[in-house]
Amino acid sequence: MKYVINQEPEIQTVTVEVRGTINTRVAEEMVLVAGLELNYTDFQKCFIDLTNSELDPNQTMSEMFMFVETYKRAGIKKSVKMAAMVSTLDKHRLHLEKAAVLEGYKLKHFKTRNEALYWLDR
Repeated sequence: MKYVINQEPEIQTVTVEVRGTINTRVAEEMVLVAGLELNYTDFQKCFIDLTNSELDPNQTMSEMFMFVETYKRAGIKKSVKMAAMVSTLDKHRLHLEKAAVLEGYKLKHFKTRNEALYWLDR
């Protein structure tokens, strides 16, 4: 998995573009770096483009549930809205979204960039 993290000051958003096979072990570093960027900029929005990535077929549901702990370690504030753009909304990602919401985080998956950015701006 490879990722690029950018700041988009004109829309007050940290963006993350991910390529390759992703699982919770390799995504942890990405979330920690994104958390640093969010805290440095004090932006309250994060857009994650996962359309060029695929979920590791060995990823377990329990690992997805526990991944929310990574948001806490990264210092991501619960006021931050995180929109993830995906090509396929599978049960693992829905499980992660549900676990994040139960912990008080604002994470939602979308099929298009426009939908995701619209939700971030509401």
